[in-house]
Amino acid sequence: MQDGSTDFEFLPIDVSLGRCQRYFATNNVGNNLLGSFIFLSASFNTSEAFGGGSFPVFMRTTPTVTVFDDSGTSGSVHRTGGGVVAVSVTLISNSGFTEITSASLFAANRQYACHYNADAEL
Repeated sequence: MQDGSTDFEFLPIDVSLGRCQRYFATNNVGNNLLGSFIFLSASFNTSEAFGGGSFPVFMRTTPTVTVFDDSGTSGSVHRTGGGVVAVSVTLISNSGFTEITSASLFAANRQYACHYNADAEL
């Protein structure tokens, strides 16, 4: 090595953050629904709700997604107006997820909100 040289690559923080988010992303900012994904149940089906959103960057592969209600319970979403519903996450890609399913527990035309963790670790 030459005097004063280094193998460390200095990158802007947004570049480093984007690289990290390819492996793990979350929208959980605490036990409130600030920044949460919103789903709307269909009037014709009480087992599916559609909505969601995009991850901040394309993840390296389709991640495992865990959702949380407003109190931090995993596998549950918050129903606007009160209550929680146990769900599974479906329709997942490396860019986001757009559906949650439940065992006929969704009320027609209601909104549901959740936080998520998306994990695409090696």
